[in-house]
Amino acid sequence: MDRKYLMVILFCLASTALTAGLTVSFAAVSVGVKEGDWIEYTVTTEGTPADEGHDVVSARIEITNVQGALITVKIDSTDANGKQDSDTFTLDLEKGKLGDQFIIPANLNVGETFLDENLGNVTITGSEERVVAGAERTILYVSAEQRAVYWDKSTGILIGGQYSTAGFTMTTKLDKTNVWQPQALQSDNAIYVFLAVAFLLLGIALVVFAIRRKKKTNSIRQS
Repeated sequence: MDRKYLMVILFCLASTALTAGLTVSFAAVSVGVKEGDWIEYTVTTEGTPADEGHDVVSARIEITNVQGALITVKIDSTDANGKQDSDTFTLDLEKGKLGDQFIIPANLNVGETFLDENLGNVTITGSEERVVAGAERTILYVSAEQRAVYWDKSTGILIGGQYSTAGFTMTTKLDKTNVWQPQALQSDNAIYVFLAVAFLLLGIALVVFAIRRKKKTNSIRQS
């Protein structure tokens, strides 16, 4: 896929110079995704961009392979004219090969850093709780004058963000994912489990009652 589409999806993160002069060991970075995970995004814009390549309206990232800190991803994007583009490449979280930072190490905390081969050490500047794709998640973010970018803490996947410049604003938002289940679905599943257990217990009670009744009837007949 053309690099301009990646830059669109992730708001030109290569220019988000949020670096820290720290020496950090990334030998044991935490990887929070697995093969088969996928994330879908919607992209909206307001105003007129200063350059071309800002017409992507949706994108899908799929994890096709994970080997240690190496993550192979496939990205499909669609522009406003319906044109589709696709590319596959491999990230390395230990060496800071993050593409455009759409996956970072998992379980970072505010004030900690992750390595980006283009920017050096990028510092997490904040954390908040937010409902994303139907479930409450802990979100980490970095922010600059014209940009704010957000990731899910426990997985490291991009949640979204916003890029603004004179007369133009681009917003990307995670729309759907199979990485977690919406809380409503989880509640429905809990109800189904409860009903199944209730029916099972009722069935057992009826069987026990029938057995006792049969024994009592046989006892009366024998007497």
